[in-house]
Amino acid sequence: TNIINEEDASVELRKINKDFAMSASEESLSLLKNSRLRHDSYKGFCRSPGGPVEVCDSEAEEITYWSLIRDNRPYRLYLASYLTNYFGEWLTYLSSLTAIQYIHDSQSENFSENNINTAISYLIVVRLMTCVIMSPLGGVLADGFDRRKLMIVLDLLGAASAWMFVLAVSVYKSVELVYLATFLQQVFGGLYEPSRTAILPLLTSNNEEHMKKATILSGMAWSVMAAFGSAAGGFLVSVIGIQGCFIVDSLTYIVSAYFMFCVGEGDWNVSKSKGGNPQEKSQSPFSTVKSMLSDMISY
Repeated sequence: TNIINEEDASVELRKINKDFAMSASEESLSLLKNSRLRHDSYKGFCRSPGGPVEVCDSEAEEITYWSLIRDNRPYRLYLASYLTNYFGEWLTYLSSLTAIQYIHDSQSENFSENNINTAISYLIVVRLMTCVIMSPLGGVLADGFDRRKLMIVLDLLGAASAWMFVLAVSVYKSVELVYLATFLQQVFGGLYEPSRTAILPLLTSNNEEHMKKATILSGMAWSVMAAFGSAAGGFLVSVIGIQGCFIVDSLTYIVSAYFMFCVGEGDWNVSKSKGGNPQEKSQSPFSTVKSMLSDMISY
């Protein structure tokens, strides 16, 4: 009746199990350890023949990549969101290059071969420089707000920005509008990436072994999608066209946001997960972000 939460219950049960193990025979302990019905609190107790019961340092079962995906639902959803989002990014990149070529062909009197090469170079510069510039601000936001909610909002903004590509190609046939759409999408992407990487320790409960496996899996997912996304993106551009690819890209953002929404509520803010000091907790999120921005500019 004095046990009020699961943690206290686990501690109390471990005490009872240890008392039992102290008086149990070797045969009983062997049956207990091998039993498929044993409680998790039995893990970690061992005794050498004739010796005292001790708490073992090693866990009963080492974490594997498959068990991490199978048992950790938030991380599984996060990984699905990451794969979907990154596929959409590749699709946008290839569609943007094709869109510039398409606009060049439809307005060939205004473009030369050198102009089209320069236009593509500008597109790449806009993609890379915008993300580099916005990433530090994204780190500030990741430390000041709920990372899961921030990722959802940025995904939805990315979905909206994808429709600007459709207008640029089908309505205005403007390379400048393609640049603007690329700039907006990379702004959201630059703000998104720090939250995506920073939420990983929270998804693995700051368990070092789990986080190592999760980091490696995320890196493998990036490599696989870099190969598959580029190939699939080129195929889709040829099958459903440039506009269709931009619409699919918008849908990938929405699906990515849905996966993160399904992760559920939790302590996805670094100040909450680590406790923080009372002074920091009393500040509003915007005051925290303002202070962090000031520190970033000073640095």
